[in-house]
Amino acid sequence: AAEEAAALRSQLAAAERSYKEASRGRTEEHEAYISEIEAIGGVCEDMQNQNARLLQQLTDRDEYASSMVRERLAAGQGAQTAPAALAPC
Repeated sequence: AAEEAAALRSQLAAAERSYKEASRGRTEEHEAYISEIEAIGGVCEDMQNQNARLLQQLTDRDEYASSMVRERLAAGQGAQTAPAALAPC
């Protein structure tokens, strides 16, 4: 019985060491995944900021283009009415 108990203690100690090694490996793997997820999150945030800046640039350019078209139309209408105003009656 004593020999069997010693053998069981030895097996238990071996199983405990094996568990700790496996657990340590999993913990390191989990930490690596967490680091990777955090890095990806940071990149996503940077991309969202860049997209917001680019969208603002597009909006500004569209507004500028629209104002240029309005000015050109207004200038064209003014040029068309000026000769009519100068025409003899």
